[in-house]
Amino acid sequence: MFVGIITSLLCQNLSPTSINTNRLIPKPAFSLQDYKQDCETRSDTIWLPQRQNVYLWDGYELAKSPMYELLTYNSPDELAKLIILNSNTDDSLLMTNYEYNEQSQSVCEIFRVYDTINMKWKFDYKVLKSWDEFGCVCRNLIQAWDGQNETWHDSIADVTINVDTNENIEYYIEEYIDQEWKKIYGYQWNYYYTPEQHVYEQMNYLLNTQTGEYEYDVRAEFSLNDDGSYYESVWFRWDKDTVDWVYSLKYTDLTWNVHNKYPNNYKNKVAHRVIHWWTGVDWFTYYKDDWEYPGPVPEDMDMRGYSMDIESEQWYLSDDFTGRNYQYGYKRRYTFYIRDNIHEDMKLFYDDSCKWYFHKGALEEMYRESYDTAMVAWRPAARLLYSDFVPFVDNTSIDDIKPQEEKLKIIPNPSKNLVEIENKHLISELSLFDGKGMQVLHLVKQQNNPKIIIDVSQLPKGIYILKVLTKEKGVITDKLIVN
Repeated sequence: MFVGIITSLLCQNLSPTSINTNRLIPKPAFSLQDYKQDCETRSDTIWLPQRQNVYLWDGYELAKSPMYELLTYNSPDELAKLIILNSNTDDSLLMTNYEYNEQSQSVCEIFRVYDTINMKWKFDYKVLKSWDEFGCVCRNLIQAWDGQNETWHDSIADVTINVDTNENIEYYIEEYIDQEWKKIYGYQWNYYYTPEQHVYEQMNYLLNTQTGEYEYDVRAEFSLNDDGSYYESVWFRWDKDTVDWVYSLKYTDLTWNVHNKYPNNYKNKVAHRVIHWWTGVDWFTYYKDDWEYPGPVPEDMDMRGYSMDIESEQWYLSDDFTGRNYQYGYKRRYTFYIRDNIHEDMKLFYDDSCKWYFHKGALEEMYRESYDTAMVAWRPAARLLYSDFVPFVDNTSIDDIKPQEEKLKIIPNPSKNLVEIENKHLISELSLFDGKGMQVLHLVKQQNNPKIIIDVSQLPKGIYILKVLTKEKGVITDKLIVN
């Protein structure tokens, strides 16, 4: 499993080995030395930590947090219970239980507090989650516990309506008052489409909680390229005094790396834009930026922003942002340079970096550093240690797979594109693991579909472990070769 070292800039006299470990908990089941020497080795067993200890920087060293967590699981993807305890007394403080649907999406979270007088857990509140067809949470319902009547009662909810993943057309918060749901905040987005179903105008409405009506707030007009992306957008705000739309902002010279038909969708990746501000008389061009996406992860990005100097009428570099999500998310780094004045040198304004350490598939440690702008130096911020590991029931290696009574029908095998998987028993779930035991694919079969079809065209060549779950025979394992 990949564990890299953050650039030399990050490592100036700061590493987990340089920390005073006298105040840390006893050495966990897997030693730090083991994973540093053997950091890319992964077991075929999935190890799950049951304890998390937090250490925060107190100005002198990483000091133990007054609380720690105990965790139990339904599966590697599903946390069943989380208990927060007092680090000094081991007294229980809080407990959360989780429930999931067939897609391993959290649908219920129950929060309890510990009653130290009666020595028992008390319900605090419950969160019920609903999911839409795009895999987004469309409703969070919070219910409070009525201890006197020993019943749950609705309290507050937030609702999101999407037209695409992470693309909202409505969001509102409602509160249950006098046996009735009442909206206490709300926002709506309306889109207007060309015959080719590309957005050329967007209208935003804000809820007036006194009248209960949605009112004009912001409007945007988009000038489109032939492919449906926009090269210019003009934004207006609603002026209640003049009862008219007035200019606000304008974006011009837009170019794109990736786009779709919804202007504000997270999938859209801008490459260049120029921003203008309406002065009340004319447009003032004050900022432009360029974006690059160098990594395999969409969130990897480099942004360089330029501000206009009014006196010289020249562009000066004013912002420099770097964001990285490394392979498997094992470490992240965010860097933000900014100038206090366009004639000053660039200064590091913000940085927050994390390193994750693993051993044989188990997360042992997360180490976080932040940049102290006052001290002009990197400093530790937090350290999370995981221990008390338990194996999840999955210890089959590639070489251990033997012929089984129940066979999977895999067509074709070897394959480099689409693969059909079928069994005489109905398949409910499918997982695919690479040679190091890393899960690279997980699917839940659609109802009334006798087979599962997967696409392996983006996977590296090699031998993979294919595991399917059937109601009658449990887990059936086989090999799949990608060539």
